[in-house]
Amino acid sequence: MLELVLVPFILVVFTIYLFIINQFHKGFKQIKTFKIQKNSQYESISCIIPFRNEQENIAKLVKGLIHQTLPCNFFEIIFIDDYSTDNSYHELQKLIEDISNFRVIKNIQPGKKNAIKLGVESALNPYIITTDADCTHNKNWLTTISQFIHENKPDLVIAPVTLQPIKNFFEQFQDIDFLSLITSGAGATGINKPIMCNGANLIFSKQLYKNASAQIINNYASGDDIFLLQYAKSIHAKIQFLKNREAIVYTEPVHTMKSFLFQRVRWASKSKGYSDKFTLIVAWIVFVTNTLSAFLPILLLLSKEVFFVGFLFFLLKSTIDYRILKSGANFMQKPLRTITFIMSQLIYPFYIVFTVFYAAFGNVKWKDRNIIINKN
Repeated sequence: MLELVLVPFILVVFTIYLFIINQFHKGFKQIKTFKIQKNSQYESISCIIPFRNEQENIAKLVKGLIHQTLPCNFFEIIFIDDYSTDNSYHELQKLIEDISNFRVIKNIQPGKKNAIKLGVESALNPYIITTDADCTHNKNWLTTISQFIHENKPDLVIAPVTLQPIKNFFEQFQDIDFLSLITSGAGATGINKPIMCNGANLIFSKQLYKNASAQIINNYASGDDIFLLQYAKSIHAKIQFLKNREAIVYTEPVHTMKSFLFQRVRWASKSKGYSDKFTLIVAWIVFVTNTLSAFLPILLLLSKEVFFVGFLFFLLKSTIDYRILKSGANFMQKPLRTITFIMSQLIYPFYIVFTVFYAAFGNVKWKDRNIIINKN
């Protein structure tokens, strides 16, 4: 009886998963690599960087932005202090006091959403870039983005983010997890079904943001990136992925298991506000597939036949996961160690189940603030 119920269920779920990931892989391969042209024209852009208690990162951040190759008359950097309690604001003021296209303003209302909103309202240029204060950037980062915008005239651009440096297995696991999100998100965009983006490297038109402001869900302390993407998708806006290594933004992995799990829980908690049906379908298929994978040992005790079917599909899942991760790793110019991948595949299902359940039923906080700020 158990076989009659579980075997067809496993077949359906894993088949859908394999199809989706295979489509994402095809989509990623289909995206053409954008090349910087020496004599190309530029589009004027405003880079918005909200920050809160980032004193240890401010100097490194400013140093990387000062050395951008894009002519300074084509961009501005707007820092928004979101009620820092350390010396971030005053240190930043000193670092940029002689830089005409850099400025720092104080957030009027607390919260990253409000900081971004204030930054957009203060921006002088038609295109906005958001990034984070704990990120580092290639010297051609803004040049690549500016040329891409000028050539393609998009409404929203999803740009690559990766973790660096990577030292131990814990950080390698984070890197594989993050790589899966970025590559799958890029691949989904490549088949015109974008599902995710990252505010550490997101570009959009000022007009799109203004049009979306009344539609974006406001009861989450973060998540403007994914909710803006879903709005853009709902109105059939022009959404693209910028496939160029010069456009990669680098962020450090977290250093403790608790920080890592709660970061991922924070990301998962925003799924309660998703409105895009395809994104929800993908999220549920990924969750159910990993839940079945996590319960494989129990299936062995209940039914060897069901376990065999589940294990076979788990191997197929691992194979196609490796293919898309390998493509992403090649683009990011990163190694994908086989032994690390295998160990990660064994851990990953349990990690997914934990983060989803905690996001659904736990009290999720971010920088001492509740993620859901209004449950009504």
